[in-house]
Amino acid sequence: MLKYAFIANSENMTPEDYHWEYDNDEMKFRFYATNNMDATKKCAQKLADEGFEYLDLCGDFDAAKAKEVENAAMGRISVAYAKYSKDEEEKFESLPKMDDYGLIVMAPGLEPGAVKIKKMPSPEFNTTIALVGDDEASIAAARDFASDGIDFIELCGYFDDTKTKNIIRAIDGKTPVGSCG
Repeated sequence: MLKYAFIANSENMTPEDYHWEYDNDEMKFRFYATNNMDATKKCAQKLADEGFEYLDLCGDFDAAKAKEVENAAMGRISVAYAKYSKDEEEKFESLPKMDDYGLIVMAPGLEPGAVKIKKMPSPEFNTTIALVGDDEASIAAARDFASDGIDFIELCGYFDDTKTKNIIRAIDGKTPVGSCG
């Protein structure tokens, strides 16, 4: 069973008040927001204690912070963070607002073509998570995000450069896309 989590950086929210869990027969997924590095490290340690293997961090983290989080969990969980290509970073930096955040996660155990959506409103930022069953579903979710006005999209570690570029092309580059892959 895949045990995977994603942490978004926040100014005010904590894992206790901003989180979502999804489980099926093939996957355990956890999403949290943390508001400082200590909280992020504690969350990573707890996930490692629960046997989680992979942790992706939002693009507000960098390589040094990802390594710090991995070290805090004593290397028991693999940590990556969302990166943006130069072109996508320029689009991201020019955003007039960052209120609506989209996350796409490949979810083993979902039927091909399936998309499971979770909307998480908050006063700080609204997160829409799309768990997808295959690459076609990820493209459909990204198109929906772009047409719904999501400000930027981040992808789980499943999405390598080629898959990320396919999503960017599918949405005609309308929305900045970063990937943990």
